[in-house]
Amino acid sequence: MKNKLNKKNILVIGDLMLDKYVRGSVSRISPEAPVPILNKQSGEYKLGGCANVAKNLTALGSNVWIIGKIGKDIAGTQVIKLLQENKINTNLLIADKKVITTKKTRYIADNQHLLRVDREHICFNNFKLEEVKENLIRHVKYFDAIIVSDYNKGMINEELAVFIGKLALKEDKIITVDTKKRDISCFSNYTSITPNLKELENIFKTKLYDYKDSFELAKELLVMFKFNNVLITLSENGLFYTDDINSTHLKAEKKEIVDVTGCGDTVISTFTLALANGLSLHESACIANVAAGIVALKSGAESCSLDELNSHL
Repeated sequence: MKNKLNKKNILVIGDLMLDKYVRGSVSRISPEAPVPILNKQSGEYKLGGCANVAKNLTALGSNVWIIGKIGKDIAGTQVIKLLQENKINTNLLIADKKVITTKKTRYIADNQHLLRVDREHICFNNFKLEEVKENLIRHVKYFDAIIVSDYNKGMINEELAVFIGKLALKEDKIITVDTKKRDISCFSNYTSITPNLKELENIFKTKLYDYKDSFELAKELLVMFKFNNVLITLSENGLFYTDDINSTHLKAEKKEIVDVTGCGDTVISTFTLALANGLSLHESACIANVAAGIVALKSGAESCSLDELNSHL
């Protein structure tokens, strides 16, 4: 398969996060408590949440705008710095002292995840909602597609989700969503939704004992919420997609997975970009599956470059 991903203008809206990685080695247990002592060797910051979706898109050569909330704090300053370094347009970003920037700190020893510490304040209110709506109305004509990356941290409330969907439908824009909400009715009529197995379990309030059980649930999602198509990420088992005509399971390449962190971000970014390029559902899903496989070989929330994707396709 030849890569057909040309540059597009994509808007990403959702929950912005800063990921911090503290790496080192463990050689002994603390005498104070039965816990490992991490000898810190390095530390780094990465874009998380919807910012990682945006980073994936710029790595694939697209022009990206981002809408999200950050605080006027140290973590927020670091997020802006990383966004600008990755050539992501921050003109629509909301920075306010009333907001706390979500920060996740992961402690890792020899690729073994020891602990994660979160700093966040989840609040679903109408903070700056009218400003966000006005920016969307003013700029929507410039975008080829919109991605809603909803980590359920407070940016995407029901009113905003419905507003974005109606605006995208009116302007005939592709709009995809990856959400951790249990009630997804506010995303009805979106082009696509890309849940993983855990998110699918939450939506249907059930337990899946075999990933193949998700196939029928994906078809139910399609009908219940009037999506054009549904794509389920299955971790080491690849992807499953369905629309009104076809349903297909794409298996993942058999490789030694290092870390699945951020693979869902890679899937929705690559999948949406492919759809925006006019590729078929099957082609788009195949490209997303390959991209996710590349990212799973890396540690932490990473992206897949256009060169990497081309070499695998």
